[in-house]
Amino acid sequence: MTDRGAGPGPHTGPPEGRDAPATEPRGGIRRTLDLGDWRALMWWPADAGGGPAEITIEANPGGDPGRISRGINSTVLRSVPLAQATEEVRRLQRSAQESEEGFSDSRKAVEELTAFIRDVLGSDPRPGRRGRSDRFFATVAAVHSWYVDLQYPNPVQQIATACGSGWTATANWVRTAREKGFLTEADREHPHGTLTDEARSLLASAGDPGR
Repeated sequence: MTDRGAGPGPHTGPPEGRDAPATEPRGGIRRTLDLGDWRALMWWPADAGGGPAEITIEANPGGDPGRISRGINSTVLRSVPLAQATEEVRRLQRSAQESEEGFSDSRKAVEELTAFIRDVLGSDPRPGRRGRSDRFFATVAAVHSWYVDLQYPNPVQQIATACGSGWTATANWVRTAREKGFLTEADREHPHGTLTDEARSLLASAGDPGR
């Protein structure tokens, strides 16, 4: 724990005559907690499984100069909500892990969807008046919605790149998917539309769309 209160403390740097190690940017999680006249700066490594690796207590801007001049005492140290802060960091770590796992799962699903589109294009590149199946357009709608949710600026181009198709053809697929009721109409809140329950039901009944 580093004390940045009143006056210089004992020397904690490298022994005289030796160079200090170079400071490197660190990741992990940082928290700043208001303790009144003081504040606690905490740092956890990204893979931390318990409390913080570092705590720095320093004067809080706007704190009472008189109390700050008396330095850090045991009351200040006891006021650091260590257990509460550690539990909050653990929740953040769990949430980040779940989000990463969820993204990996969704990306795998979209890769299977785009593989299905590529397979259809490869086996039947020019369907003519017969057209494509509803499953094909529901799949296009699902991939389109995934790119929209990730805030890609041009989801049509993303589909075209992923499937090896032209932009115009891909835009026509998206338009047809909307006409078939697999994508909602664009509005102010959803300028690209959203995936409909009808599309979800069709894809669910088709099983794994990547095969």
